[in-house]
Amino acid sequence: MYLSIDKRIRVFVVKGLENAIFPAADFSIINVPAEKDAAQKVFDNLFDAPCFKHVSMVTVRHKKTDKLSALANLSLNKQKYLDSIILTYQKASSSSNLGLLPLAETGFLFYKGPKPDVTKTSWFSEGYTNATNHWDLTPQPGEKTDLTHYQKFCWELGLLMYSLSAPREHRRFIYSHSSLNELPSVFSFCRAYELEVQLYAATNEEAVKIIGIYDAGAK
Repeated sequence: MYLSIDKRIRVFVVKGLENAIFPAADFSIINVPAEKDAAQKVFDNLFDAPCFKHVSMVTVRHKKTDKLSALANLSLNKQKYLDSIILTYQKASSSSNLGLLPLAETGFLFYKGPKPDVTKTSWFSEGYTNATNHWDLTPQPGEKTDLTHYQKFCWELGLLMYSLSAPREHRRFIYSHSSLNELPSVFSFCRAYELEVQLYAATNEEAVKIIGIYDAGAK
């Protein structure tokens, strides 16, 4: 495991998410594997994490050829199903002539322990008692970005998960995606709200680079 200087950022090196160790955490944002055995291991390990309560946002970020298989694997999750959420972003992260411009995805909320109090998300949606099942993600003050980008971490996504996980016990979350270009947003979120994050890397070199990006920004 690699740690940032302030120990707020943890990076485990794993060849696949199914080999990951999940620490005690209040919430997680993870991608379900398309391969059934791998998905089963991920969900089993997440359920067995050493925490009494936990809320997960599970995404299905795959090529079209693998997406349906990944969707089928959601039924392997031992956590209780809460709801499906439509996540919409302001800008596509890439363009394609092979399909519609990607600006939205579906996330699936699961939990173990007490059922999350959805009224804690009322701050997000004026006129409603909760955030509804459509999360139209926009930048927060202090986020230092003009737009939210498709399938990239943004503060509002983190804050909504943070709200659903109340009351919190660990002030830590798990994020399995963490492409290098979204790390600044993840790291600034952790600093702004004094949270720890568990990340994963495929190689030691990648893990060192991730920690280096955070520690350099902390100076």
